[in-house]
Amino acid sequence: MIPVWWEKWYPLLVAAAVSIVARFVPPLYSAFPNVSSEVLSGALNIAAIFIGFIATVASILMSINSRAVQFMKRIGKFHLLMNFIWWSLRSSFLFLGVSIVLLMFKDRPADPLKWYLGFTWVFLGLWSLLSTYRAIDIAVILIQNSANED
Repeated sequence: MIPVWWEKWYPLLVAAAVSIVARFVPPLYSAFPNVSSEVLSGALNIAAIFIGFIATVASILMSINSRAVQFMKRIGKFHLLMNFIWWSLRSSFLFLGVSIVLLMFKDRPADPLKWYLGFTWVFLGLWSLLSTYRAIDIAVILIQNSANED
């Protein structure tokens, strides 16, 4: 069984590790200041889709009255699930914000700020992706449980 602390922190830890490793891979390091506007626009779309999807999942979970959800509420674990979902939402909003900033400064000459923003962008993109996956995975289990109660 996977420990709860790992379930909570693995998106952040994996994203940080990959971002740090990317710093020392020359092709990736040199590519950050020159990310195209198409890539950044795609990142904006992905972040917006994540935000909409996670918000929908959160509203579905808050409205489900299945035995599994009632049990989670009774033992005080439902708020942990909602915290997973809210962190996923926050990471997607942060990814969206950094993507917008990078898009605005796309034509600026390469400087340390663009490299730091590039690594931050990779970190937030991975964090958003992994935390969204984690939240959706748990939510789908609860929704399937609710559908199987009939």
